Amino acid sequence: AQGGGWFVPTGTVAGPGDRGRIHLALDVRSGLPVPTGHLRWTDRAADVDLRLDGWTTLVVDGETATATGRARTANGDLVTFELTIHDGGEPGRGHDTVRLRLLDDSYERAGTFGGGNVQVRPG
Repeated sequence: AQGGGWFVPTGTVAGPGDRGRIHLALDVRSGLPVPTGHLRWTDRAADVDLRLDGWTTLVVDGETATATGRARTANGDLVTFELTIHDGGEPGRGHDTVRLRLLDDSYERAGTFGGGNVQVRPG
């Protein structure tokens, strides 16, 4: 799974340049013993800025990929997360969806891409 873009979380409204838009860049690929790749998640409105420390799992089911991993916050704290992306077709805008949840239940956001694209490929 790879791609990037921005979205406005479900249930909220934000226009171009508003702090309510969430930006995402990711690349997660199957690897032994653990998946490899990168992640950057920026939610300025919630003051959440995550950078991947390491992926732990990746499951691909059709056009949906679910990955878990650890990320560093802007202040250096280590958090565990689950990321689910769905490749709804081309272009990604208006079709691809994303959901990120911190496993300590302190944060969760989901939405449909307003710009950008994610691609889920088996293997």
